[in-house]
Amino acid sequence: ISVFGVSSTNAEFKCTSADGSNAIFSGTTDPEGPYTAIYPYCADNVVSGSSATLTIPAVQQLAGGRNMAPGVLASVATASKSSDVLFFKNVVALVKMTVADDDVTSILLSSNGTPLAGKATVSASTAELQGVADGSTIVTLLPEGETFARGDYYIAVIPGTSEGITVSVRRTVDARRGEKTSLKTFTAVRNGILGIGSLA
Repeated sequence: ISVFGVSSTNAEFKCTSADGSNAIFSGTTDPEGPYTAIYPYCADNVVSGSSATLTIPAVQQLAGGRNMAPGVLASVATASKSSDVLFFKNVVALVKMTVADDDVTSILLSSNGTPLAGKATVSASTAELQGVADGSTIVTLLPEGETFARGDYYIAVIPGTSEGITVSVRRTVDARRGEKTSLKTFTAVRNGILGIGSLA
């Protein structure tokens, strides 16, 4: 995680132990608070006043046998002093989809103008979105290997509302590309999951 003290220096803290619901991180930062923390650590993370800026990636690749790319569950936390526990709040929304075929090589989720990825600035204390820079209206999910296994998968996106979305599925055989478009209002709620069904 990134930890910012009163000097606003981006200090990297690494996990030294975890038991499922709690984790201990170690690193060095200002001896006195207040503190703002951002997960995951990135050299580009920024804290300015009561706001935190972090990047939601436009390309998300699975790893470790999981159904979500590592490090995309961006979150923020604040503490007034070093002895306080950091309670992280999720920044992103999740879009859930089901892959029902064996030949899917990538999934592209696109909105009609609303940024789904980019540099998101949020309230450090509430994680509510304040603005987006370098926004992308397309997020690509890639498998861990050449193709996705059948099952449910998640894409992390910046919360927001768009008048319609398109999901494009690319396959090992170009002639079998598929596209699923909805003109309905698409609302991705922070800390929520929006299911879009099967991509078959």
